[in-house]
Amino acid sequence: MDSTSGIVIIEAPCPLCGSAKYQPVAEDLIDVEDRVPGRYTFSRCPTCDLVFLSKRPSVESLPKCYPAYYHVQDPVRQNPIPRFLYALRLESRYRQLLRNLGENCDAILEVGCGDGSFLGLLDQKMPPNCILTGIDFSVPATKRSPASRLNLIQGEFEKVVFPVKYDAIVMFGVLEHLSNPLISLKMASDLLKPHGLLFGDIPSWDSIWRQLFPRHWQGYQTPRHQTLFEPRSLRKLLDAAGYDVAKIRYVYDPGDLSVTVCNWITDKLKLQTPPRRAWFYFPAVILFAPFVWLVNLVSRRSGSIEFTARRKS
Repeated sequence: MDSTSGIVIIEAPCPLCGSAKYQPVAEDLIDVEDRVPGRYTFSRCPTCDLVFLSKRPSVESLPKCYPAYYHVQDPVRQNPIPRFLYALRLESRYRQLLRNLGENCDAILEVGCGDGSFLGLLDQKMPPNCILTGIDFSVPATKRSPASRLNLIQGEFEKVVFPVKYDAIVMFGVLEHLSNPLISLKMASDLLKPHGLLFGDIPSWDSIWRQLFPRHWQGYQTPRHQTLFEPRSLRKLLDAAGYDVAKIRYVYDPGDLSVTVCNWITDKLKLQTPPRRAWFYFPAVILFAPFVWLVNLVSRRSGSIEFTARRKS
């Protein structure tokens, strides 16, 4: 056990099968994006093939690993260009959710709701009787009318009692943050109605940019990302947690390369500005977008993994 700036660093077993035998695959990593102190290691479990942060912060230390300006709630996202780009992404997520769920829906829960943007979009589009709930470690203090159906809860998902069963639970960029994704997914399954939908996305361990930028790949985001997935390890996790997997597919994400390159630039030039706040970040997203689309079309190795699953009967 080690301690750095109040962050207790521990050696952890595989969060899926519990094995204490694993092989390091990325060692001595630092947080190039938000500069949380410490050095961390990702390892692969030979038993279940899961890649996880074996040298990691303790569960109690995790809140100290998230800066106040963490990017999902960064005010810079409200500038015109990023707001437009994020709106496109949210609309794509909504269309995919609707294909799997339909409009006949009584309740949706978003775990890791960030600034509540996706729930705000659902508020505009879903039938008025649909309950919309979100939970995150930190939620924005928004002014809502007493009649608003949006309910944003600040707290830990595993420690909150939810009063209803949900038709769908969505988790965008969440599974990789969970210290024990198996337990969290089992709890989510208990909150779903029979055959309820689980829908979300995660960084892809297969990303070509991880191999080209082995210390600056945006998917690491050490030490906030605890587990990283390939389709086969994701299937094992979902099956063990009580889900029938409907679809796992690679999806286009221009941020995979742009954040990675910005991580590399800010680290090499020793810039004080966090990569996602650098002036060149959003120009990089626009510049790399066509190239990333082409690479993903040919190789399926540039982007994220989107998953759709149903609670087992």
